[in-house]
Amino acid sequence: MKLIKNDIITVVGISSWMAHTVRSEYKYYGNYQGVDACTKNEKGARKKFHTPNLTNNEKDVLTFLNCNPFKISGEITRDTGTGFTTTSFSGNACLNFYGTVEEVKDIVAQNLNENFRAFDTVMAIDVETDESTPVYPEVPTGHAVVLKERAKQTT
Repeated sequence: MKLIKNDIITVVGISSWMAHTVRSEYKYYGNYQGVDACTKNEKGARKKFHTPNLTNNEKDVLTFLNCNPFKISGEITRDTGTGFTTTSFSGNACLNFYGTVEEVKDIVAQNLNENFRAFDTVMAIDVETDESTPVYPEVPTGHAVVLKERAKQTT
């Protein structure tokens, strides 16, 4: 993958703090002395340079180029009808994407991380009901949450 200055790289993984899906965005500045230099793409934050390994990440991290338009768990806000809004996230140690199974498969197909192997943890969340569906039910797993969701699908 050849990166060009100002490319936006989106990295999606699982938080080690609350076991929920998280997104980080980096702006590519160039290769300096053999290292990819990026800044975290945060509004209002001080520019701080990072050197993430963008295409050869860990086996449970997805990497995308130029901000794919998808929503992850915690990014959908709903009106409660009482003047308040609510946002929910799933702390289930899975990669939770909003959309249909086919839409999520299309998103995962755009992944640039050659080491990604955690297909069993990819979940599609229904926008209306917040119900999770395993996207790759054929992939073997020992993940307790995924096994529970698969059992729900077969009953």
